[in-house]
Amino acid sequence: MRILYLIKGLGLGGAEKHVAQCALAWQRQGAEVRVAYVLPWKDAWARRLASQGVAVVCLAPRGAWPLAMLWHYWRLMKDFRPQLVHAHLPLTALLARIFKPLGRYRLVYTEHNELPRLHPLTRTIHRWSHRLDDAAISCSAAVARSLPWPSTIIDNGIALSPPPLDGLGLRRSLGFSARAVVVICVANMTPKKNHGLLLRAFNQAVLEMDEQVDLQLVLVGQDATEGSAVRALAGSLSSSERIHFFGPHPAAESLLPDADIFCLSSNQEGLPISLLEAMAAGLPSVVTCAGEMGRVVGEDCGLVVPVGDEAALAIALTELAGDECRRVTLGKRGREKVQECYSESTMLESLAEVYRNALGRAAASTMYDDNLP
Repeated sequence: MRILYLIKGLGLGGAEKHVAQCALAWQRQGAEVRVAYVLPWKDAWARRLASQGVAVVCLAPRGAWPLAMLWHYWRLMKDFRPQLVHAHLPLTALLARIFKPLGRYRLVYTEHNELPRLHPLTRTIHRWSHRLDDAAISCSAAVARSLPWPSTIIDNGIALSPPPLDGLGLRRSLGFSARAVVVICVANMTPKKNHGLLLRAFNQAVLEMDEQVDLQLVLVGQDATEGSAVRALAGSLSSSERIHFFGPHPAAESLLPDADIFCLSSNQEGLPISLLEAMAAGLPSVVTCAGEMGRVVGEDCGLVVPVGDEAALAIALTELAGDECRRVTLGKRGREKVQECYSESTMLESLAEVYRNALGRAAASTMYDDNLP
């Protein structure tokens, strides 16, 4: 079976990591897999996939799109002849829909964002063109609820492994004391992640705790569109020396064991992979109730606050920072919850069912083994 994955970029983001995860899994199952993307400067996962034997194609290698994108996609259709195309994010979904009659493939689309978040023009095109899809997937129930058409909910899942003993020396590299309580946020600096809310709440928490707790904040992720503003805000706060910009990391999950609390202050979300990875690492989480984060964390794996509520976020950080026993208990429950509900194998089983239905049982009967990865 020949599967093509399509996505706008292959940088260090959650949707990109999900695509890479699926491509590698199906290749291990014996499928012939290609991954195509549009933005040449977002290629971190492209290099990693290629190093593991997955063929990767940039549809606009010199940045001259949309014409280059259309041309390279047409060439890819002729050369690879995919039987199933799985598109992620609206731009590449539209591309796959345009060429579907010529390519004669089955088309699956995964929505990673709530529909109202899309640009109005994108939203309109998306509403009309989605009828060409053979199957629609939402990465969370919150995303599915935002769509005016039915979709199959497949929660993100992650590969589980024994928790590492340390976080690649994160504490040592940043010069933290042994008594430091480290709050970590893994998120690219875009408007929906609302890093400004986190910085202001963290500053309140530091002032509230005075010197009782050596509270430190580590921001892991790309500067993206908000980096300059976030850095400027951090520099204006009294706690600026406690705020550390670690930058992007290709294996950010490996930094988590050296932290004590995971925090996402997002305005909008689906189901962040970084949250699942933090829970799997045994970290208690402080999150807003954006998307599915509130449901996943609940009352047993961390603290959930209203979107945009700076005071509530500060109180939650203060409560966990001052209670080590509670942090340990919540973190243990979080890891158990990921093991039970958000494993990679569970996600892939659900995805295989969607593929089988889209292709037709007879066409897909030889595609996968019964024992999925």
